[in-house]
Amino acid sequence: MTAFMGSSIRDFAERLSDLSDSAAISDYLMSVIEPLGFGSFAYHLIQAPDIDQVAPRTATGISSYPEPWKAHYVSNGYVNHDPVVEKVFEEKTPFVWSRVIHPASLSRQQSRLLDDARGIGIMDGLTIPLLPRRGETASLSLVPNKLDPEALNDPGLHNHVHLLGEFLHSRAARIVVEEAATRNSRRRRSILSPREDEVLTWVARGKSTWDVSRLLGISEKAVDFHLDATKRKLQATNRTQAVVKAVVMGIITFG
Repeated sequence: MTAFMGSSIRDFAERLSDLSDSAAISDYLMSVIEPLGFGSFAYHLIQAPDIDQVAPRTATGISSYPEPWKAHYVSNGYVNHDPVVEKVFEEKTPFVWSRVIHPASLSRQQSRLLDDARGIGIMDGLTIPLLPRRGETASLSLVPNKLDPEALNDPGLHNHVHLLGEFLHSRAARIVVEEAATRNSRRRRSILSPREDEVLTWVARGKSTWDVSRLLGISEKAVDFHLDATKRKLQATNRTQAVVKAVVMGIITFG
């Protein structure tokens, strides 16, 4: 705790503001959490489909977990079964996994996930649900390295790490979304065409497909065409997610 308190939240926020990519953020965050007794972290933006959709959840973020574990997690679609993720949707305050996840209530897939995690040394952790800024669900999870159970449950530690997580989220969200959306692009600029930008901006303002078609003088079919292209480019499952991603990235603004 002393090491963390010596590096003030203001210093942490100022240093974060100078970092422009996820790798630099990861290195810096590790340098802050290691003195607190944590050995790894995962900062995630979690996207869930609308209630009437069957599409799986997706997650993107920054993590210092071992690369083989990250690949295993993704290939098995564990974000859709992770009991920690389930608790992120339910809880508003930091929680220790072992205190809120009860083995008897887990599904077979959830139990398998936790067994796999224990196999690489991820035994317990502290997760901080983060305040949504534009409708997103986000969290910061920390895996202890040198903390005993009593220290992991310390409310003072939870408060400090909660503040750290909120400042991290305010800086990292846009970077994470932008990197994910442009990972397969040769250029970062002009992700959306001018027409796609127009269509999505009107959708962000609450306009229907019919409204947008009248405002722009194009057919409803054309509006849907541009929205479909936008969703593909932003890797969104629906128009709401496309709007959230575009706003987080600073591609569109609306008032």
